Amino acid sequence: MKVLTNHENIKSAVVGAKIRSGHTKTHSTDYPDNVLFECGCGRTHRVNELRREDILGVAMPVKFLFMCPCDFITFVQVKGLFKQKATSVFTCKRQDFVDATAP
Repeated sequence: MKVLTNHENIKSAVVGAKIRSGHTKTHSTDYPDNVLFECGCGRTHRVNELRREDILGVAMPVKFLFMCPCDFITFVQVKGLFKQKATSVFTCKRQDFVDATAP
């Protein structure tokens, strides 16, 4: 997982991942409890433990931009049909994300 601190790198990662804002009906977080991802806060979270409000964006095929309660943003990809696995792609502090993506 890449830890992003530079605003240009954050903006580039978001644009490159083609993240759409918000949660759509095409993306569900209804996964088994063992589908975990490493967060920028240093903890491991279950994909299904985060609330809908914690999903800042989605990308295809199954990628989520999550905000954890510790104010970190982590972009996660879930793969697998019968056995799913979540992989953290990049992470950054929430305030750095807000500053980098502000209009």
